[in-house]
Amino acid sequence: MGQASDKFACDLCQPSKNSTTNSVMTPLEVNATATVSKLRPVLKRNSEEGLQSSTPAPDDGGKASSTGSSSKELQKMAEDLSALNKSIMGLEIRKLSLRQQLDKPRNQNNFAIRLELKEVERTIKSQTAQHKKLTKAKEELENNLIALRKNSFARFTVSKT
Repeated sequence: MGQASDKFACDLCQPSKNSTTNSVMTPLEVNATATVSKLRPVLKRNSEEGLQSSTPAPDDGGKASSTGSSSKELQKMAEDLSALNKSIMGLEIRKLSLRQQLDKPRNQNNFAIRLELKEVERTIKSQTAQHKKLTKAKEELENNLIALRKNSFARFTVSKT
């Protein structure tokens, strides 16, 4: 069991060169950066549109199409939230690993470890904030979708009677 955890820690510690800067990034940070870059357009679109695509026009005859697109957007948001959760969990593991390295008495790289630890903590903080924004947008979309379905059902029952 010790070998598996050592191997896992070694996989986390193997740095890869970041192409935009001269800093060294771990695979978790590269993964986190990729996840954040994928989520930025979603967060930006949702904040700009105010989720208007999920609210129908008053005399909209094609309610099924807006409901379908809202459902797809809701599914995409759920996938993005899942990816962001995985990234945050990976960063938390990296943070624990760095703290364990700092606790070792004969560690020569304390300054570099502290810098990396601060960067990991900063990334966790920003991803947690993005997670909260995306969760709120998802909840708003779910509420709009429920209201749209209720409105559509109410019109259907009125037209039947």
